[in-house]
Amino acid sequence: MARAQYVHGGMDSFPLLAVPFFILAGGLMETGGISGSTTADVSAIGSLLIPSMVRAGYSPQRAVAIVAAASAMGILVPPCCPGLRWCSRMSCSRRSDEARRAMPNLVYSEKFGRLIRLDPPAELGVPTQNLIEAALERGETESALGLLAYMRQESDTVNKVLLEGWLGTLIDHLLARFEQEDLRLMLRVPGQAVWKGFDRLAADRYAEAKAAIGEGRVAEAKLAVDGMRKACKTLNDLVVCWVQDICTVLARKFGENEVARAMRPAYDQIWRERYRAWTQLTAEEQLALSCEGMRAHFGGPTRRGEFVVRDEGDRYAMFFDPCGTGGVMRRGDPESGTPPYPTDGVNTEPKPWTWGQTRVPWYNTHCNLYLEAFAAEDHGYPLRPVGYDPDPHAPCVWYVYKDPKRTRPEHFLAIGLEPPPRVGAGTAAG
Repeated sequence: MARAQYVHGGMDSFPLLAVPFFILAGGLMETGGISGSTTADVSAIGSLLIPSMVRAGYSPQRAVAIVAAASAMGILVPPCCPGLRWCSRMSCSRRSDEARRAMPNLVYSEKFGRLIRLDPPAELGVPTQNLIEAALERGETESALGLLAYMRQESDTVNKVLLEGWLGTLIDHLLARFEQEDLRLMLRVPGQAVWKGFDRLAADRYAEAKAAIGEGRVAEAKLAVDGMRKACKTLNDLVVCWVQDICTVLARKFGENEVARAMRPAYDQIWRERYRAWTQLTAEEQLALSCEGMRAHFGGPTRRGEFVVRDEGDRYAMFFDPCGTGGVMRRGDPESGTPPYPTDGVNTEPKPWTWGQTRVPWYNTHCNLYLEAFAAEDHGYPLRPVGYDPDPHAPCVWYVYKDPKRTRPEHFLAIGLEPPPRVGAGTAAG
């Protein structure tokens, strides 16, 4: 009797329900013409899934790759039945694997040397914070923890460039031009201690969020994640204002072209090397990298980092409304109600690196210089053309071309360059 109860108890296991359902699925696939052949599986499901995935925003190459990989794994479904039985007996949770699969294309990229979101283009403008909250609502602990770590990484990556790179070179340029060593001492606290303080605050909120997620305290986890975002957002906004003020002083003291000279060292030391690797990426990887950086600037009406990505055929367009840096500085913070940053630091003479316009805030010129003008000197075309609008309430637009050699002529003309003949011929009007 005891043995019979033991056998019955061993079979009374919810995970084992997967076994008969796998057998049923196999019968249905056999009846439907899908076999254990990977080629047959691709033929059967590819014609249905690939067109739908392309319409949803996947590139054709990525859609084919996903279907091919899934079909190759399909033949492994029946042999995994013993694995389910083993997990059941050893009290192994399948939930972690399911949670990892639920994370939105968060993968380790060999090219980038780290994790990155490789969502379909239309989903890249969704804030990572929103994905964390959705995972928490679904009870997917591992997924929420993975996305939390990635959200922290997004900010760390941007802050490293802003604080250790760009801002540092601007301060060095400022000190060299004024030739006053006393300024270095006066700038030590705002140049170092303030940023480290906000970073520690963000790190504390990150630790609180991680603990709350692990313990299932959903409401507290959401508050801690939001606290981490607000600390990073505040740091971001202060850097923007300080860069604007540094450039304003340089332009006032040494002339407007001094701003471009001050911006040059950061390009030489940071962006030039990055752009060598940039040209080896696919358009979808370039888009994913661009979106990652802009999510970490926390733009959009909620300041969580939301924006819209559209596939326009020959290019991807990112619409920031507002962008989390120059856009918020010009328009104000829609989350806190903070008004636009008071500054008179704008150009009075049109220049190629101000898109031929006047009254462009000095901070905003870095988009032209780093994404277009300086890059065009090295590569022959702007790497990420910008649609700058003088109306602060209009969206800012970035473009990533699928074939950069087909960049539309207006982007060359906007920065004072003549479009190469191969670029102007046959491109769509826009």
